Amino acid sequence: MAYASGMLVFAGAIFVERVFAGARFDQFDAVIAACILLPQFVLLSKPVLRRFEEGARSALSGAIVVSNGLMLVAFCVRHTRSTDGLPYMLEMVLIQTVFAYIFSGLSLRAAVTAGAAMWGALLLGLFWMVDLPPSALARTALVITALNIVGLMGRLWTTALARHYDRVRQELDYEASHDPLTGTLNRRGIQATLDRVLKHAYRERLPVGVLYLDLDGFKRINDDISHAAGDAMLATIANLLKDASRRPLDAVARMGGDEFLVIWPTAESGKLLAHTQRLAQAIAHSRQVSDGGREFGVTASIGVFVAQPGSQMWSAEAVVTAAERLAMTAKAAGGDRIEFSGAGPQAALSLTHGAA
Repeated sequence: MAYASGMLVFAGAIFVERVFAGARFDQFDAVIAACILLPQFVLLSKPVLRRFEEGARSALSGAIVVSNGLMLVAFCVRHTRSTDGLPYMLEMVLIQTVFAYIFSGLSLRAAVTAGAAMWGALLLGLFWMVDLPPSALARTALVITALNIVGLMGRLWTTALARHYDRVRQELDYEASHDPLTGTLNRRGIQATLDRVLKHAYRERLPVGVLYLDLDGFKRINDDISHAAGDAMLATIANLLKDASRRPLDAVARMGGDEFLVIWPTAESGKLLAHTQRLAQAIAHSRQVSDGGREFGVTASIGVFVAQPGSQMWSAEAVVTAAERLAMTAKAAGGDRIEFSGAGPQAALSLTHGAA
């Protein structure tokens, strides 16, 4: 976009300046102008570009940049008949080189190829068509080479800067969407993830299982042992949840305090329930030892809600709220319990130390 807009302004300025300078144009100049200007409208046309794949768009952009450079070289050579015209010609090449290396959006290799093509074409054109002494030709070659080196250095600098900002942006995005203690998603991160999962499941007509876990006995660990022991317990539970959620669309989030959310897209409620029972058993059997040698652990009150495609409960907020209410019901019933709501009647399982 920046390259195409700049080229329209730049090429228009060239022709206007030549008109005021008294230059005469023929049909060949009109062809050159058309070859420079028309492709810019292709680059500016989003409906046209959307018809091409990403690789094809890059190839198209590269071809346009190279053709623009060659057309400008042809125009400059035609209107540079002596050393008096060299400053004007080099000014044109300088601007086009900057465009090719920095504003075109080409890969580094493609930008170098475009710059080298313009460099070679200009020198050949000057050698064959312009009456220049060898010393002037040598100085021109040196200047053009220097311009390409400057353009290359500018591109390397802008590429490094872009990578730095991209890395910083990724780090900020990760920090904004992940819990620093457990490495799981946070509320903000799971919202976006659940939206994507629901869209995919709706297309595939698959139900989505959402588990809301509220740990039992966690406050006692913080109060009776230490907050460090509580943090270690949270990290252990988070690792158990992540180990049980390894499929591409599975996701785990810490919702705050001792509460977690798990997304398990599944096609069968029976398997989902069995998987939840195994997870509850793993949580109940996970133990930690404090610095004083005291062993401690937790159980979980788990609400499992299975969202069906096309139902009224098919939004991120709705399914999370439903699963959370089921977890609250399990907690109110004494904890260490699974409350399950699937396609049929609600099923409740009472667990003792993770065993049905």
